[in-house]
Amino acid sequence: MGRCKGNLDKEVEQKVFRPMNTELMANYLYFLCNVWSLRHWSIGKFPKSEIWTSLKALVMDGVLVRAAPSKKS
Repeated sequence: MGRCKGNLDKEVEQKVFRPMNTELMANYLYFLCNVWSLRHWSIGKFPKSEIWTSLKALVMDGVLVRAAPSKKS
C-alpha cells in the first residue's frame, strides 16, 4: 500500500486529486478493489468489466479535484 499512497501523494501535490488522508485512501482502495472476491455471490452476476468500470467511477468521482458525475453504465 506504500506504492499506492505514494501515487496518491503525488497526484494530490499536483492538484489532480483533492486533498485527502492518502494513507486511509490507499487502504480503502485496496479493500474496494478486493471486495468482489468477498461478495462474489452478490456481484458475481455482473461482468468483470462492468465491476471495474463502476469501481473506477466511484473512486475517480471521489478523488478528482473537479470530478464530473460518472455516466451510468
